[in-house]
Amino acid sequence: MKKNILLILSFVALVSMSGFSQTYNVTFKVDMNQYGLMAGDIVYVNGTFNGWCGDCNPMDDSDMDGFWEVSLPLPAGAIEYKFTINGWTVQETLTEGTSCTVTNFGYTNRFHDVQADVDLGVVCWQSCDATCVDVPDAGMVTFRVDMNEYGATPGGVFINGSFNGWCGTCNPMDDSDMDGIWELTIPLTGGEIEYKFTVNGWTDQEWLTDGDVCTKTTIDGENTFINRVYMVDGDADLGTVCWASCSECAVACGIPQNVNHSLGSPANCTITWDEIPGALRYDVHYRVSGTASWTRVGSYNNVRTLYYLAPNTWYEYFVRATCDGTWDFANKSARGYFNTANTPLARETSGYATEILGINPNPATTTIRLDYTVSGTEVNISIMDMLGRTLYQDNKVEIAGSQTETIDISNLEKGYYIMVIQSGEEKIMKKFIKTQY
Repeated sequence: MKKNILLILSFVALVSMSGFSQTYNVTFKVDMNQYGLMAGDIVYVNGTFNGWCGDCNPMDDSDMDGFWEVSLPLPAGAIEYKFTINGWTVQETLTEGTSCTVTNFGYTNRFHDVQADVDLGVVCWQSCDATCVDVPDAGMVTFRVDMNEYGATPGGVFINGSFNGWCGTCNPMDDSDMDGIWELTIPLTGGEIEYKFTVNGWTDQEWLTDGDVCTKTTIDGENTFINRVYMVDGDADLGTVCWASCSECAVACGIPQNVNHSLGSPANCTITWDEIPGALRYDVHYRVSGTASWTRVGSYNNVRTLYYLAPNTWYEYFVRATCDGTWDFANKSARGYFNTANTPLARETSGYATEILGINPNPATTTIRLDYTVSGTEVNISIMDMLGRTLYQDNKVEIAGSQTETIDISNLEKGYYIMVIQSGEEKIMKKFIKTQY
């Protein structure tokens, strides 16, 4: 009798022990047909049963019907879970209070109490329903940000958002044309994204305003996050916005109009344009056509002469203006073109007797002797630097004919300068060089 009792107790213990190790096959299925997965995307199930591990439990769609599924042996008890794409690159956003979800500690997940083998049936992405509704399409999205008001951007400009895990330097933007407007086009899955523009990874970031039309504010405990927000639904160009703003940058000045050029001698070209009310300064940018680097020269009025150009060469140029000390490349003029093949080789002259006979010595260190002739009595002698700024000026009354003038240049910096003599309507220019002592 004792033996029978011991056998019964052993059987009960064995049954009890097997109960602790009992697992059930749970089948998960999700319909991704309305989501618009990209080539190479993989759907996963993540939950309390796998430590929300990311890529531990990939699902299968080998028949390519858009329905992903996986069966897992799970112990009895309550589980929380959700479907994700490419590990944790994208995850479902579920609605609190719906029939298949539970919300704990601010997180809303799917819920099931495992008590037997079960096929949970097909559900739609981000829904408890088996009948799917249309979701936004994936697409190529173009972002642009105007950094002209920001200033220098060492390290470059980047876009960071929910679609790249706020990674810092994953998505650099481009400004290869150096117009101050950075842009990037990237493929994104459909649905809402949050993002912002940053400089040099996370060295600096936009600080956006709560309530602005392009932003979304999220409060997480003591932290408040204000980001740009956009609903991806197919290909889109989001246009250009100003750094830290939902709008384009304010236009400081108008676009220079009626921009023209005239060739002179020696190889030089004079650029003219209409004055802009309120402009503090203009910049002329020019380069040999087909090259990468621009040369910039300034002017405080609506004319600028480009000196010492290469002969028989095509050049391109444009003009921009500033009214408040900041520069906006978006307001530059249309490009103009000229070829120095037709530049006169002789000095331009009006046919009068005014002429620079010599500047000696050249190069010079402290003084120069200017020999010249004039036809009129009122003479203006000036020295300009290569930016067109007048550094020396002397108005004289002379007798028509040959004259000599000694000019102190000791206060000039080392470099190239233009000697200008103007008498009446005649204006003659000649280059000289100032060297160090």
